[in-house]
Amino acid sequence: MDRQSGKWGKYYIKENPRRIFYPEEWLKFINNTPEKYKFYFNFLMQTGMRYKEAENVKVEDIDFDRCVIFVRFAKTRTTKPKKFIKCECNNLIPYSKNVVFCSRCGRKIEKEKIIIKEKKESKRKTRYSKISSEYAGELLAYVKKNNLRKNNTLKFPKYVTMNYVLKRILQKINISDWKDFSIHNIRKTHENYMLALGSNVLSLSQHMGHTIDVAQAYYVANKYFNDQDKGMIKTILGNLKL
Repeated sequence: MDRQSGKWGKYYIKENPRRIFYPEEWLKFINNTPEKYKFYFNFLMQTGMRYKEAENVKVEDIDFDRCVIFVRFAKTRTTKPKKFIKCECNNLIPYSKNVVFCSRCGRKIEKEKIIIKEKKESKRKTRYSKISSEYAGELLAYVKKNNLRKNNTLKFPKYVTMNYVLKRILQKINISDWKDFSIHNIRKTHENYMLALGSNVLSLSQHMGHTIDVAQAYYVANKYFNDQDKGMIKTILGNLKL
């Protein structure tokens, strides 16, 4: 998104990456969302999942009685492939345009002898995501209405489509800094709402699938919610407790 022209298709750096929905903004947003997309936006708010996680949830992953969802497609950290130059003495030197001599034997480096070290992928972690009993009932009704089978996903639209719809609705309801929003801001909003309702930080981090340090660095917006805000948050999230 181009900052000056507002035209689509250009890269845009968020001015406030920690921007979240205030409760009244979310209610206005979801009330102006077309029915075709309302279920998906609401699912993201109710669960706090990453979009990729939500896309891969199957009906069999949802325990409607215990009000939990098994998240099988949780995010993993991987190390990026690194370039090395292999010297004749078999020393591997991290690639750099400034490297001229081998640090072990002193030979001049032949930079055409570049090898790439394979990336190491950590084991994929799974977790359980808690939902309110009210929302568990809504999910069950959605599954029955759409005749979804146990091995079916919830048929989320493509991320780019949902992101486009999100921004268009924000413009429609006159959110001035709509450019600072993306689908991921819903996840951040969920975490801040849960903190406002008194959730334990450790339990919340486990629920979200990241560490406390990550939460403090990228998610917690340090917003103050008054009693009216908290009342609206309870309306949005129902009786969800961790």
